[in-house]
Amino acid sequence: ISHLGRGKEELEIARQNREVLRDFFGVLKSGRVNDVLKFVFLTGISKFSQVSIFSELNNLDDLSMQESYATILGYEENEIEEYFAEHLQRLAGKLKLSVPEVLEKIREWYDGYRFSDAGVRVYNPFSVLKVLKEGKFKNYWFETATPAFLVNLIKERDYPILELEALRIAPSQFTTYDLDDLALEPLLFQTGYLTIHDYDGLLYELSYPNREVKISFTEFLYNQLVPIGERGTKAQYRLLATHLVKGELEAFIATVNGILSAIPYVHIQGQDEHYYHTVFYLMLTAGGISVHTEVLTSRGRMDMAVETQDRVYVIELKCNQSAAEAIKQIKERGYGERYRGKGKQIILLGINFDTARREVGDWQVEKLD
Repeated sequence: ISHLGRGKEELEIARQNREVLRDFFGVLKSGRVNDVLKFVFLTGISKFSQVSIFSELNNLDDLSMQESYATILGYEENEIEEYFAEHLQRLAGKLKLSVPEVLEKIREWYDGYRFSDAGVRVYNPFSVLKVLKEGKFKNYWFETATPAFLVNLIKERDYPILELEALRIAPSQFTTYDLDDLALEPLLFQTGYLTIHDYDGLLYELSYPNREVKISFTEFLYNQLVPIGERGTKAQYRLLATHLVKGELEAFIATVNGILSAIPYVHIQGQDEHYYHTVFYLMLTAGGISVHTEVLTSRGRMDMAVETQDRVYVIELKCNQSAAEAIKQIKERGYGERYRGKGKQIILLGINFDTARREVGDWQVEKLD
């Protein structure tokens, strides 16, 4: 699977590897072997068509999205509370938080995985065990492997990254396993980078399961899409979040411009509004702040909403137009209204990118009364 997204020559290697799998699994169908098998359990990331065990061995039962097995690979919240009570107390003491506050942080970082139509969600067991042992909230699971082949596919297909926040797919897309044209959406689900957020009986909505995955994956995407040495630094990403938390918008814009200026002209020339939206979103998310894109309202989709403990930033982005036009759109379409019940200050932020100068050309801010 690591050969996917790397051109025709690598795809041919993947096809050859598939033939090896076909021969290996085909042995299970032979009479000599099949007659003595009592139980067979197969696991992996994805199924592929034309591999004999999947296309011809018809007595396999695929458990991937069965409700009966929806919790088999993760912890439910009541299990964490019951079996790790002592560890939760110890972690709460170390962080100077209450146990409910610690549980809320664990939920934010490591919960959210849903594997069936049922609404039950589970926690990543590896990350939960690590945070209870080490006492720090980090991206434990993501550090065990990097999704290079997924990023290669995203780059090869010029996939719209912003849509990963709320991706809607049909149930039939989960059963498409053509190696020559492998669907990216179910692959992102099967590898754990997206999970089921909602299901209305017709379409699944996929999204990032939790903070660990969202921050790690978007930072990895950004580092792959922007050349090394020209990306800005993690400290700059963290500064973006800090400035928004404190309401320091002038410093925020200056930091954005500092990151953009590091991207050379040869890489950014000819890029359109979508490119700037994507880079802006990735650098914010890599900073660890809560970012939502393409937020649906009754009067359209707002570009972005960023939520901190005390503030909600409703952001509209333009390229080679004006920040005033961005603010006008936010107000005319009432994008900020959906956040009035949160008890937070609502800030309207219009940003216009000047693509010739590779920076924020102008910006405007208003507070919603």
